[in-house]
Amino acid sequence: MTASLFASAANAQTVAALPGQAVDLSRTASGDLLVTTENGHVIEVTSLGVQTVLANPGDFARPTIASVSLGPGSAAVIDDTGSIYEVGTVPGVPQLIYSDVYIIREPTDLSIDANGDFWIACKTISNNTRCVAHVSSDGQRWSYFSVDRSPAASAPDALSGGLVLSDTGAGLILLTADDDGAPVREAIGPASGFQIGRRDGDVALTSNGDIYVASNFDVLLHDRMAGTTGTFMTFPGPVRGLAFAPASTGGGDSLWVVEGNGLSNLREVLLGATAANDVMTPIWPVPGTGTQLTTYGLNVNSIVTDRDGHLLVGGDVFGSVVKIDRITLPGLVTTNVADGADGLTSRIEGMHLDRDGTIHALTRFGAIHTVTETGGAPIVGMTYTDPFDQIVVGKDMFMDRVGDAYVAARQGWSFGIVGRLTAPGQFSSLVALQDTRGVLPDVFGPRVLANEWNSTGFEGTVGVVDEQSGLLLDLPGFTGLNLSNQENVGDGDMVMDATGRIYVGCEDEFAVRVWNPQTERVSRIGSGYLNRASGLTISRSTNPLTSSTGFSLYVSQWNRLHEIEGVPPPAPRMLDLDAPGAGKVLGWVRPEWGRPVALCYDQAGAQLAAVTDDLKLVGLPLDGSPASLLADATSGLTGDLTAVAADPSGELLVGNSDGLIYRLSPLSGYMASLEFADGADEIANLVDLVNDAGAGTFLLDGATDPDGVSRLYELSNGVLEPVAITFNGRALGLDPVSGDIFVAQGATSTSPGEVLRVHMAPSPALVNHWPSNRYTAFDVDDLSRGITFDGDGNLLLASAQTGRVTSVDRALQSPQVFAGNYDEPTDLVVAPGRVGIAGLLGASVFVLDGYCVYEHGIDAAVPVVPFSRTLDPDPFMVPAIYQFGQVPGNSITLESPTDAGLPFLLLPGSLGQLNPFALASLGNDPGDPRVIAQDFDQLWIDAASGTVPFQAFLGVFDGAGVPIVPIQFNVPNQPALVGLDLPLDLTWVSLDALSPNSIRTVGGTTQFFLGL
Repeated sequence: MTASLFASAANAQTVAALPGQAVDLSRTASGDLLVTTENGHVIEVTSLGVQTVLANPGDFARPTIASVSLGPGSAAVIDDTGSIYEVGTVPGVPQLIYSDVYIIREPTDLSIDANGDFWIACKTISNNTRCVAHVSSDGQRWSYFSVDRSPAASAPDALSGGLVLSDTGAGLILLTADDDGAPVREAIGPASGFQIGRRDGDVALTSNGDIYVASNFDVLLHDRMAGTTGTFMTFPGPVRGLAFAPASTGGGDSLWVVEGNGLSNLREVLLGATAANDVMTPIWPVPGTGTQLTTYGLNVNSIVTDRDGHLLVGGDVFGSVVKIDRITLPGLVTTNVADGADGLTSRIEGMHLDRDGTIHALTRFGAIHTVTETGGAPIVGMTYTDPFDQIVVGKDMFMDRVGDAYVAARQGWSFGIVGRLTAPGQFSSLVALQDTRGVLPDVFGPRVLANEWNSTGFEGTVGVVDEQSGLLLDLPGFTGLNLSNQENVGDGDMVMDATGRIYVGCEDEFAVRVWNPQTERVSRIGSGYLNRASGLTISRSTNPLTSSTGFSLYVSQWNRLHEIEGVPPPAPRMLDLDAPGAGKVLGWVRPEWGRPVALCYDQAGAQLAAVTDDLKLVGLPLDGSPASLLADATSGLTGDLTAVAADPSGELLVGNSDGLIYRLSPLSGYMASLEFADGADEIANLVDLVNDAGAGTFLLDGATDPDGVSRLYELSNGVLEPVAITFNGRALGLDPVSGDIFVAQGATSTSPGEVLRVHMAPSPALVNHWPSNRYTAFDVDDLSRGITFDGDGNLLLASAQTGRVTSVDRALQSPQVFAGNYDEPTDLVVAPGRVGIAGLLGASVFVLDGYCVYEHGIDAAVPVVPFSRTLDPDPFMVPAIYQFGQVPGNSITLESPTDAGLPFLLLPGSLGQLNPFALASLGNDPGDPRVIAQDFDQLWIDAASGTVPFQAFLGVFDGAGVPIVPIQFNVPNQPALVGLDLPLDLTWVSLDALSPNSIRTVGGTTQFFLGL
């Protein structure tokens, strides 16, 4: 149909005269027309002009704007205040559905979706910005959906299932939603001439997507296929409404038009078209506040999650009764943590928790408290008093891993800062903003994020704090927030989930917004918080049966707490600006299954297998799909699960701390059969196990205290064979190149953590430090169970203490920080990665941190478990298990061709490596930078003197760099000596009078345990 066919209204027949100024026209489900007049008439009109009045003037206190059908004889009507009524059910008495005093101004059109939810073209309450508002069918939930541009009217789109908007500034727009419910706007084509004040712009669509638009006296036609817009028809009076409905003559649908000033006419344009559906496919559900869980006698300005998954809330009661309380999950029991009587000085505005559970709390007046829970009265300290009033009104804070605090402060009307308080107590401003509300660690950046009001409504942003330029740099798409500009309002709080999504409370739109870094769009996950969303945190859901993810977003609304189920788990909170980011989340273990403690690659199941502290075996598919519960107590598992490994057969081995090992096969539905019962009670504290390709299983019986001994066993045919004695062993790794076992040893009272290589060929095993055949300090603590290799034999080690993963290149032998920004990474594996993340050979490193597993692509391949062990001992190694009274003594291997012909001295030590001995202290060459990786020990003198048992510790290298007299270490098999339980570290030096301090080479290091 072209514009030339209809040059005037002569082709449109008048079907009915209407009693008043018509302002809207729509179609009912039965195909009749629904007319709304400004003075309150709502009339159903058939194609033959028969009128049924649903509402009359006087039924409404305010002018009516638009209506939609709710079914035969019933309609929903919106008035000029934004309130929505149902008419037709009770004659003369409109029934209130939604009373608006919150979000709607100057409504111009009303649409309805198949859920019965309403979509309103209107103005927001701030800054004269126009929008599309969203109200649930019962009027209990309400929200803005799209705040942008100038929508005048809307109609469902048959082609996309979205909503077509006529926009006074942008023409025709298609409005849809992405998978997160964020509005997606797409320009359709030009259209102009309509104005908000004239209440035209109404749109009607055919099933092929063509769009008709009311534009003053004209009806415009946009041909969707051609992409053109032209005048379709001109009327003598202003056109206020359009709809497609069955023709009065039969044979398809006609275009129906209401036009005219004062008394209006209903006209029909015979087209024989097919109308689009007037009831739109739901674009997105209307968000609400979530489930209200509880109320409490505290106006909350900050909320965080503690180590046990409970909630800490901080605030005051209108300027008095300052408190920090704990709300347990799921029981919702509130207990006091600290208050003014304990030393808190003013309203709590921000909180952060250290790894050890210490609470750091920012007050309204800029002081920062520490709160240490003791089981009795808390210990409340103060780390910063803000002596120079640099923080006018504290609004939010977090602390990074080195102990620096980042503070968002409101300094005045439209002025704020983000500052940093360094550990010594020096505060400095990093960036000046327009009324700062919140600050957030981005562990995936890594970087510091902050938000600002920007001096007007719906112009708030979240951006990156750039210390160098002093600017807040854009986060793409994270704009359009309606933040508060009042110092007493607690909005602007932010929290990040494990996918990198960021949630922010927005006071002046009563909502919680969420930004997706993948789409760079912002949606609303919560709305209707009349008392403002003052705090946000993520923790386990109160009802795991109804939560799709096991985690919920908790929103404090002053003295109310709300729960929104089904969000991802929280991101790590310990920012480390000196380390790479945390990577991409693969998946997570639902919290009702317990916290995962160990991880392995299950090649047969194309998954990672994890055991939890709640007696569960969980599978995390490598494609990123949700985790599944594989086995639990009903499958036959018992005890405290501590270790899991994949068997070459495709089955899984699961161990508990008592030393029991279970075999689970997917063919049996992961029912557990007992593989090893530890009947002789040889295992006291199983902490890890690995399998090699020869079906040998290696078990690490860990120390029960940091200064205790650990033992490495091989389990073969149900029999435990001792392999090595180590010190405070925490984790095992299998080297795919040599077939050797590597032990991550935790810190002791005398030594930092370290890695010990157990060389498995020839037998018996030999040990030394790694890398570079020398002692290297690694941060390993009691929670660190992660040590693994990639396919090239490069080592990776997780440290719960530092929140980092260290990599050691096999060729360079130099430790580097590979990844960081974790809270407590406890395990890691190398496995096939996802497309777009994995390296060129398809491999990724997967890091277990809390409930989540994060992925980093690597350039190496997935390791292949070796079938054999190489005969390549390092130049300096000692027996893995010392044999008392052995004659000849236990042999120590030492080789250094570059020191051929020189004397050497082995240096045994029992005092650890906390104070390495500086060679410069010998005095002959004060500039000598070298150190011996031990504390000075009297045993050095004993070794140099040849005191038993240090036989040939002072010797000479032959021409090949091998000791002329083999080095022996022989201790009599006497009870007093056997019971020493003494760790000995060994290193060596070559002696040369021409070298600095008469020492040419500081050799490698190793250790052994003197005891049984």
